Amino acid sequence: MDAPAQFLVSKKWRQALVLKGSGPRDSGLYAAFQRAAKRFGVSVVDTRPFVHGRDPRERAQNSVELLTAGADYDVVAVIDADREFARDVR
Repeated sequence: MDAPAQFLVSKKWRQALVLKGSGPRDSGLYAAFQRAAKRFGVSVVDTRPFVHGRDPRERAQNSVELLTAGADYDVVAVIDADREFARDVR
């Protein structure tokens, strides 16, 4: 995760909103991102969990528009080891 954190700093994107999956591999990637962000000066302004799927009952946790609303950030970092949710993020 050092390389993504360095890239964010090079673009002057120092305020990151993190969308994090619920899987065990996502937790490891998230911990690595937090360490790298701290090391290179990227601030995680908020971390929001997502659920991959189209279940309308989980609309607030599977809609990119709803997950990213109401926060002040420069960039969205998606922690998704399975690469299923991240495919839909634009």
